Amino acid sequence: MSGPITISVAICTHNPAMDIITRCLEALRGQIGIPPQTELLVVDNASQPSLTLPPEFVTLPGFSSVRVVREERLGLSHARQRALQEAVGEVVIFVDDDNFLHPDYLVVTARFMAEHPQAGAIGGRCLGVYQSTPPAWFDTVAAYLAIYDHGDKPFCLLEPGWWAPAGAGMVVRRDPALKAFAKPMFLVDRQGKSLSSGGDTEICYRISRLGHELWYVPELALEHYMPTARLDPAYLLKLARGIGQSQAILELYRIPEDRRSALLAFRRAIYFGRLGLAQKWRASKATDDAARIGAQMRSNHLIAQSAALFGLCFNLPRL
Repeated sequence: MSGPITISVAICTHNPAMDIITRCLEALRGQIGIPPQTELLVVDNASQPSLTLPPEFVTLPGFSSVRVVREERLGLSHARQRALQEAVGEVVIFVDDDNFLHPDYLVVTARFMAEHPQAGAIGGRCLGVYQSTPPAWFDTVAAYLAIYDHGDKPFCLLEPGWWAPAGAGMVVRRDPALKAFAKPMFLVDRQGKSLSSGGDTEICYRISRLGHELWYVPELALEHYMPTARLDPAYLLKLARGIGQSQAILELYRIPEDRRSALLAFRRAIYFGRLGLAQKWRASKATDDAARIGAQMRSNHLIAQSAALFGLCFNLPRL
């Protein structure tokens, strides 16, 4: 690839809280060293009423253009696909409307993607910022809310594994990401008030299958806003079920194609079901909130994953 990397920043949003998306846009206005020809693309995913940007963000310093496009198919994966179709940049940065990028996010992205032409998707640190003080047990479940820090050293994954960049701040190379959508995604990710998930990981797994690398880049950092409602155990347990259901499909991606079968899916379903029941027993015996809620989250996740895998045994999808 010759010449400087061109970037499209894509905010995919559905009925956003205007004070929060304003903070997201403020963080973009504060970017330093913005590469030439960087655009901002806001994908309005069937918001009611249609999204109108505040007048002060119709243009942004350093951005060649600011555009709003509408995607009527509800679902975050649909919105991301529309962003890829509309983007003019070689690299697309997906920003959720509750993400506040650190000031060097764009310049780090451009440098890393130029230096690593085989990188298909990258992500970095997702740090929590909270409407109210999180409970003492929160660190036990933070990863379920895409809040994590994997340390100071970058690492590369050549195939689907234990980690993939989260959709919050995920950077993809546009061409392989578009090819990932050549077949419809199995996971639509967030869909209105539904807590379905996993669409970001499915994109990464498909990019990996095309021969591209997945990277953790610790220089990339953002703040992920957490309203108080997301710290409610009832919300978190529902979230864990949604994640578990999506993990059934992602589990199949992690099994080599020549080993993927209904019988193996059945065995994996039993395995995860047993793990889920063991976590449920641990939750019942826990003596503190951190242990109890952590075990409940894992139990909901694993039992939902098991049930979904059982269903897939009778209609094994072709990935």
